[in-house]
Amino acid sequence: MAPSYLPGEGCPRGVLRPEALGAWWPKVERLLPEFPRRHEVRLYPDGSRAVVAWDLEALKVWYKRVLRG
Repeated sequence: MAPSYLPGEGCPRGVLRPEALGAWWPKVERLLPEFPRRHEVRLYPDGSRAVVAWDLEALKVWYKRVLRG
């Protein structure tokens, strides 16, 4: 299961649900230092994690890199 990209109200974010963490979080964590803009990782009570960015275009480009692996 791939991470979800959730544009919408507030800051754009890429979200990993708990069932996807094992497969996807290592890729996300490895590429976080290459994220070109201000961002933060948010942890949610259900175990989900989100990369929240203030630059939608930077998030889209970085997210494509995560999907390519």
